[in-house]
Amino acid sequence: MRTATIAALLLAASLALADEVLVPDVVPTPSNVIAQWRVTKLVIALQPVNRPAFAVEFTGVTANGTVVVTLPPCAVYDSAATQIASTMNILNLTSNSLTKRLIAWGQTRGCIAAGAVQGTPGINYLTPTPTPTVQ
Repeated sequence: MRTATIAALLLAASLALADEVLVPDVVPTPSNVIAQWRVTKLVIALQPVNRPAFAVEFTGVTANGTVVVTLPPCAVYDSAATQIASTMNILNLTSNSLTKRLIAWGQTRGCIAAGAVQGTPGINYLTPTPTPTVQ
């Protein structure tokens, strides 16, 4: 009986210790984690008239500036592309830069992750919650 009690206490003690972990003060960032999304290409094709297109290309960059991935263009076609082109013709870019608007558009369409848009006008970038990239 005494041996069973001691064994049960040791098992309980080992289970309690299994939940303890060390969390470092500074969590290292893996080299393949995207730290920023940047706009690298904007395409507005209104000709041919039967297939207008609007596309934005985003590039994922690590914290040290290494390009990890360039996504396929986030695009719309036909009447949606024509509508965006018409809207761009009347944009007031003094409050929000074109780059910032393109990043927000990419987020809305689900092409890039949510995050805070940072930077100065013309040099905006998106800092998402870091997630590992697809290899």
